[in-house]
Amino acid sequence: MGRYNSSITRVKPLGDAIRSNHDILKRMLSIVAPNVPSVFGDFEEKNVYYTGWQGEKALPATPEHLKVIIKKIVNDEAFRKYVQERDNSTKSNKDKRQLLFNLDQSMIEQASTSKFVQWNTFEGSSKPDLFIENDKFIILIEGKRTESDTTDKVSYLKHRSQMVRHIENALHHCNNAKQVIAFYVVEENCGYENHCVKEYIEKEIDAETIEKSHALKKAILDSFYGYTTWEKLSVALGINFPDMANE
Repeated sequence: MGRYNSSITRVKPLGDAIRSNHDILKRMLSIVAPNVPSVFGDFEEKNVYYTGWQGEKALPATPEHLKVIIKKIVNDEAFRKYVQERDNSTKSNKDKRQLLFNLDQSMIEQASTSKFVQWNTFEGSSKPDLFIENDKFIILIEGKRTESDTTDKVSYLKHRSQMVRHIENALHHCNNAKQVIAFYVVEENCGYENHCVKEYIEKEIDAETIEKSHALKKAILDSFYGYTTWEKLSVALGINFPDMANE
């Protein structure tokens, strides 16, 4: 991405503006989630994460999701081969994983019942570009600029939506006790606007390598609010987004 890096040229100016004026967040929410701004309330700066401030917020994959990956490795030969071919772990972790891939019963038991550490974790944390949290809500923003499409896979899962990951992990982060509001911000005429709408997210959930329960699918869909554009936010919020970094 280089000088056109969206984290620097788009997300950071937006995050800086929100931190300096909480009303800007409410005005932005009025565009993508019209029913939310009046009840969102305020937030503390320590609960705002983005590049250039506190860094991106890491949201670990849920234990339930990681356990199902282990179960699928054990029970699905084609999936096990797919993961094994892509294993890029360090030697000490690779040795343990090789025992798992060979269906060593003691290693299966250890992988399935112990805490998830590096060797038995087959999906890392997701990191939304902008994360804001208060006592009732979590806001997740995934910004795109130079990308040719949304992201729909991770190292070991052929079908794994980035946005679905963000929402699923955020719901677990708050123990389903807060309303999660997630959306994309993209460039006008990016060419993949139809991949940033609820109907497409629903298809992505159904296509996920790791199947979702009906309840989780509904919670994810209820948390997704589609997309807006950087151009629209620039006009509506009065933010001048630089064309390149260091401008």
